[in-house]
Amino acid sequence: PFKFRPDYFRLNEQQVLVPITLEFENRELTFKKEGQVHVAKIGIYGIVTSLTNRIIQEFEDDVSSAYQPEYLEQGLQMRSMYQKVLPLKTKMRYKIDIVVKDLNSGKVGVIRQAIIPPAYEKESFSVSSLILAQQVSPLREIPKREEMFVLGDVKVLPNLGKVFRQSKPVGVYLQVYNASLDQTTLEPSLQISYQLLHDGETVSEYLDNGGTSIQYASGQRVVLIGSMSTEDLE
Repeated sequence: PFKFRPDYFRLNEQQVLVPITLEFENRELTFKKEGQVHVAKIGIYGIVTSLTNRIIQEFEDDVSSAYQPEYLEQGLQMRSMYQKVLPLKTKMRYKIDIVVKDLNSGKVGVIRQAIIPPAYEKESFSVSSLILAQQVSPLREIPKREEMFVLGDVKVLPNLGKVFRQSKPVGVYLQVYNASLDQTTLEPSLQISYQLLHDGETVSEYLDNGGTSIQYASGQRVVLIGSMSTEDLE
């Protein structure tokens, strides 16, 4: 078993970036001792096809998780993640097949799901996927090579289960497209609020009147990074 999540971010008028994120419970993996560490190895194969079964994208990777013997029991309570970012055309429908194999035990997991990129219109105000993250951290510079969990110059580690420890904040990552600019400051003119709700009632709210959660802004794209405390939540 594994979790699967696609997200959608506008690249240009014809394309979107689709990060495909997989998450595995370490207790479902088989760890074998190699030298001084215990290692789980996973083989991942993915294929994206059109509705007419034309191959659009194909990828294959081997990933691993390793723990020292004294940390293995703790590691089995944790999760391992993998991500592949796919550029796809808008206004098209796709299907993705992913095959995951535990290389130590031979166990296999398979998933097939539709991928439907949204059509971000040239002039319309719109937003990307909303990622709830266990970690959001700006990088000093854009990596020269593709790296997992990196969007531009920000590392975003999604929380696919959406379950957070009370001591850990809820990270929020969002992109906004075609926001109007204040003609005096040439900065985006946005009113931003972050709300957590329970049974329809707001239990926590952060109003960003000063734009402190704006990590990057241009005429076409605004990147928002928010963080909400869980300390006072049940």
